[in-house]
Amino acid sequence: MTYRSLVIRMVTSLCLFGFSLCIVTASAADASWPDVTLPPKSRVGLIGNDMSLNGVAMQVRQFEAAASAEEVLTFYRTHWGTTRESKSIENRINGWRIIGRREGRYYTTVQVSSIDATHSRGYLSVSRLPGYRDPARQQWIFPTMTGSEKLSDLRSSDPGKTAQSLVYINNFTANANVDFYRDRLVREGWQIDGEKQQNINRNNSQTLFFSQENREVAITVSSRSGKSGVTVIANIITQQAKL
Repeated sequence: MTYRSLVIRMVTSLCLFGFSLCIVTASAADASWPDVTLPPKSRVGLIGNDMSLNGVAMQVRQFEAAASAEEVLTFYRTHWGTTRESKSIENRINGWRIIGRREGRYYTTVQVSSIDATHSRGYLSVSRLPGYRDPARQQWIFPTMTGSEKLSDLRSSDPGKTAQSLVYINNFTANANVDFYRDRLVREGWQIDGEKQQNINRNNSQTLFFSQENREVAITVSSRSGKSGVTVIANIITQQAKL
């Protein structure tokens, strides 16, 4: 089960306790959390001010808005902007429309569904990313599934960029690895490169392409011939900042 589906299941079950949990304003939030922009024409109930899901700290709010789901999404698209650094990520899961964006060590997710043509309901969550590393100051560490074994780590430098090629094996299925990397990298603020994504899926392998700020990564997951598990190859290109 992915991170997003866990959040959806958790907040959906919590809403059974009723919208009257406690009506709050943004100023009532814990000062250690960032300010959150609430949906337009909405009333908001706090589900959890400092929760933890699989070790990830988060705040979750429930809302009802006098605006359609599309109006709520448009509001956040406009509010967050469309530059490479600020562009939001959208998805559909189990009938919900979802929009999210990373800012520093936090990731904000808005999950919304229409009640009728002019009203909607949903959840607003802010997650504190575990092990956050400032990309401007520290090298990104490639994530791996539990029990993965590193076979090689090749690095090279060219004018204006560096390259790293990693090879891992693990005993999970190819689909489990693909789901892991799609979910993990999107949560870390990477953009899926849709143009390259035209599913390069051949010879029992699948390649995923992502980009973030000054980095690009191509991740190929391949079934191991005659053996269980998969081989994961990650090719990471980092553009050096211009002086």
